[in-house]
Amino acid sequence: MSPSLHRWTPTVSTDIVWKRLSDSDFCAIIDIDQWRVCALSRQNQWWYQGYEWKNLQFPTRTIQQQSDLTDLTPPFLQGLLSIIAFDGRFHGWLADHSVALHQPSGQWYIWGTAEHVKQINALLQTEPPQRKPVATNPEHTVQYSMTQEQYETAVHRTQEAIRDGNVYQINLAHQVGPFTINNPMDTWLNLTETNPSHHACFWKSPSEVLLCNSPELFLSFDQDGGISSLPIKGTQTDLGNPKAHFALWDSVKEQAELTMIVDMMRNDISSVAEYGSVYTEHRRLRRCGDLLHAEQKVLGQRRQDLSILQAVHTCFPPASVTGAPKESALSYISSFEPVSRGWYTGSFGFIDTRGYSTWNVIIRTLQGHLDQQGIMTAYLNIGAGIVYDSNAQSEWHETIAKGRAIERTLKKRLT
Repeated sequence: MSPSLHRWTPTVSTDIVWKRLSDSDFCAIIDIDQWRVCALSRQNQWWYQGYEWKNLQFPTRTIQQQSDLTDLTPPFLQGLLSIIAFDGRFHGWLADHSVALHQPSGQWYIWGTAEHVKQINALLQTEPPQRKPVATNPEHTVQYSMTQEQYETAVHRTQEAIRDGNVYQINLAHQVGPFTINNPMDTWLNLTETNPSHHACFWKSPSEVLLCNSPELFLSFDQDGGISSLPIKGTQTDLGNPKAHFALWDSVKEQAELTMIVDMMRNDISSVAEYGSVYTEHRRLRRCGDLLHAEQKVLGQRRQDLSILQAVHTCFPPASVTGAPKESALSYISSFEPVSRGWYTGSFGFIDTRGYSTWNVIIRTLQGHLDQQGIMTAYLNIGAGIVYDSNAQSEWHETIAKGRAIERTLKKRLT
């Protein structure tokens, strides 16, 4: 039986829909523009795990939507879901059906067969597990991979490397944890509601769980081959100050950081784009939850001889979370940071069978795994871009501010 698009009305609350769907072994819930989409798989198995993913063939095709619905079409119906670790490790699986909510209208859709619709309706009628509080470990068990003094020392070492002419900028990160999270989906829903961002995702597989509230777009591909990226550099944490926007906009340091990263993204996209097609839009400021960021869009047209995965592989890892030049920055990151980043500053993405694809930057993210009771042991990585005129103490406090919304959510109790 061929899948089709069904307009659907659930018999339970919106939160219960997401919670029941997240009980699946393989589940990805994605925020895309005005949509929240849950991708699901009947097969529940990996498509690929490993490092040799550049030339994997994922065919795209035109889907004949067997439906009389003409108003809205979700941006993801079926296709590839994947995460890429900072070191290039790839985990991917294939979704054959999905559930989508158009948030402005409140209209739900299911892409799948009649059997898929029946299974989803049955799943929603299952008795939910007893609600547990969102919890964190006692504070004395949560550790930082770097103390403030160690981080500031690493900032000074970065500035020495810049002075020596080896790099221009390095993204320097540290890790906080472990956190014990009794209800990962509750935590993610609460985080995205109280501190909304543009590229959030919930990822669950047998090997890892990610609660991602990323504000940053790494790469997006449209069905006609268009490429876009929206790197973020520059942060203002004091949104209670009416001059915060002016302080960020006028900062020469923050402008220089963004200019360097945008230039790197122009170079990366130029290597996979048609000659002469790459250009940038003007710098702009955007509020991302409790922070204000500067960003600038880079656009181009993908070469026809390259697949989406080949283009992503060529541009990876994202420039904004490495530094400039990228190869030199990666070497210093390996030397200065005491723990592996794991999935942090990698990318979550999908390729819809119709050819549309989006990849975020995995920041503002809790990464970890579930035990047999569904309790998550999680770690939070946070970083900042270091340039020659950075203030070491200010950079440390910026990293703490970036983790503030997540740590605040972890300390709450659900009633």
